[in-house]
Amino acid sequence: GIGLHIGNVMFGNVGLIDRMTFSVFGAAANEVQRVESLTKKYPVQIIASDAFANYCDTDWTLLGAETLRGITRSMNVLTPRFPQSAPLGAIDVTAPVNPPLSDAEQLIILHRQSQKPPDVRAN
Repeated sequence: GIGLHIGNVMFGNVGLIDRMTFSVFGAAANEVQRVESLTKKYPVQIIASDAFANYCDTDWTLLGAETLRGITRSMNVLTPRFPQSAPLGAIDVTAPVNPPLSDAEQLIILHRQSQKPPDVRAN
């Protein structure tokens, strides 16, 4: 299953040069893992915290209130309400993204574009 949550984390490479690993630390990382584990309890593949659901412009179905291990407050958990699927050929992939990309998403795209090798032209 997939767990969705929002929060602050620290991330980076941890360890020695010959045994380096990338990892994420923080309360939000622990919480999202526990949200994801609820996919074993509920008959859905995607579960989001109420914090994540409030951030997205999507229709949600409330699954219930859960008290996650190690967290004192109760958290509502939801699953996305998917519309009837349209045939793949009916989806307009050229349509503008709605909602528009966030500042963070635009920054990532700009960074990726700056990493492309320069256009080399033979004379």
